[in-house]
Formats: sequence, C-alpha cells, structure tokens
Amino acid sequence: MNFFHVPSGFVGTEVNKDFNIFCSDKCLKKLVDGTLTCNCGEYYQYYEWAWDNNNNNTDVKMSRKGKHVIFHPTYSSGTAVVKGNKIFQQNCHYYWEIRIMSELYGTDVMIGVGTTGFNFADRRHEFCSLLGIDSNSWGYSYHGYIQHDKLVRQYGSPFGMGSIIGLHLDMCNGTLEYFLNRKSLGVAFKDLKGKELYPMVSSTAANSTINICCCISRNPTLQLLCLGKIVEQRNLYKQYREIPGLTKIYDKQYIWMTPQYEVDEKKRLAELDEEVTLSLVNKFDYTKCTNMNIFLEDDDSMSEDLFSSYPLDTHEYYV
Repeated sequence: MNFFHVPSGFVGTEVNKDFNIFCSDKCLKKLVDGTLTCNCGEYYQYYEWAWDNNNNNTDVKMSRKGKHVIFHPTYSSGTAVVKGNKIFQQNCHYYWEIRIMSELYGTDVMIGVGTTGFNFADRRHEFCSLLGIDSNSWGYSYHGYIQHDKLVRQYGSPFGMGSIIGLHLDMCNGTLEYFLNRKSLGVAFKDLKGKELYPMVSSTAANSTINICCCISRNPTLQLLCLGKIVEQRNLYKQYREIPGLTKIYDKQYIWMTPQYEVDEKKRLAELDEEVTLSLVNKFDYTKCTNMNIFLEDDDSMSEDLFSSYPLDTHEYYV
C-alpha cells in the first residue's frame, strides 16, 4: 500500500497551520536536530502512566521518565513500537494526548491501542502500518486513515509536526474516539469493551519524536453523565459555557467533553450536497429532448457545459 508523503508542520519559515495550530514562527528558531523544543499546546500535564521501557528496545530511546520518545534514533530498519506501562481497566474513561515533535515521513506512524495478545515484535524488521494489522490492534495513521484487522478506512485529516492527537477510550461503552488539535474526529472504533488494552504508538520513520502531553482516567459518575447530556444540547451547552467557574473545573477533569456539532455539520453538508446532485440528475428528463438542436440554437458554451455535467450516451435519447 503506497501513500503520499505528508509535509512537515512547517513550510519554509512559517508554521503550517493545517497541522500545527499551537506554535508560532519563533518555534522554528529553536528546533534541535529537526525536533521541536517548545511545549506549545501542552496545557494539562497530568500523567497516570508512561511508556514501558522494560523491553530494552534499541529501536526506541526514552527520556523524561518515559514521556518523551525518539523512534529509530540512529537509523530505521523496520517498525518500532512503544506500549504503555499500565493496562486500561474496564468501566472507566481514559484520555491521553500525543504531541508530534518532529516531521513524519515514510511508510507509517500510527497512534492507537493494542491488546495483550498483540505480537508486534514479529514485525520489527518490516516497514508496515502496524497498528490495526490484525484483530488485536487499532490505529490512526498520520496519513489520515484508521485501521483494524487489516481493514483501512478514511477517517480524519493527516497530521504532522506540532499536531496534538487526543484519544478518548470509553471502557464503559467500548469506543475509541480521536481528536486532532483538540477537535473531535468522531468515534473511530467500537466493540472494545471487555478487552485488555494498552496505549501504543508505532513508527517506521528514523528520528520521529513524540511527547505525552497528558494521560488521565475518570470513573463514570453522575457528574460525568450529566455533562455528557449537556454537551449534546447546543443551547444548553451554550448556557453552561457562560458559567466560568464551572467550566474551568470541568474542562480540566473531562478534557474530551467537546460538542460534536462541527463534525455532524460537516457530515450533514456532505450528505446534502450529494442529495442535491442526485436530485438535479433525476429531475432532468432526457427522454423529452427529441431534437438536439434545441440546445445548439442557444449559446454553445451553455450546451457544452450541460452535456459535460450529464455525460450520458446521447444516441440513446436522440433518435
């Protein structure tokens, strides 16, 4: 499977806002070996787990107590993986954020989860899109697609240097939702309830670097359920946002609680556009056009545009 190369989070001397909405152009001057040194966008900094460094993997270099990772620090000979040092418990909400600190390129860089049965060591010397390559892993690629059990689906936008990828794992309902720069991309995977899962990141790119911005867990409470209902109602959510003290508390406790209106609106507009196109095609009755000259008597450009919009075989209708 061949994919295009995604450019860096920076273009020339300016920040590429398609990927990186947090950094300023000044951050370019502080790059070290092509890696960001700023902490732009890393607001929360709560840590309940880190990456597991017990396997002594030479393909990965860790620092900052397992929160900072460099994949393939010398050169890349395949696919490297990091796994969290704590398993996710059932009936609990988990949210964590991964910040991309370097340019991404090559076969794939993926962020997601995997079970205890996911044997990633066998793919160490292969260049592959690892997370989601079997039934024991789920991943979101920097190319913009998601993968599980070798099934690839287009999902969100590509991401790169400076992007922050958030993940909300709902172990009460068994769903995994991704966020790109703190905007929800919608639920990516379902049917995860009852599985023993770890956070994971895989990379084939030499010197690709990531940070953990935060990683928190929350038990399902009446407070959480009520906030979930508030977020679903546009007017109610607007009233809720007008209470500064309340929002300040809950924004930190339930980082993933953001409205889906923007995601739903884009989906609605796409469906509406498709409906309008189909409607125009269905309303145009070609069988009533008994003489082609009725089009040619008018402006040539109009008739040309019309037929280019409806590329049917005219011999079938003009006899």
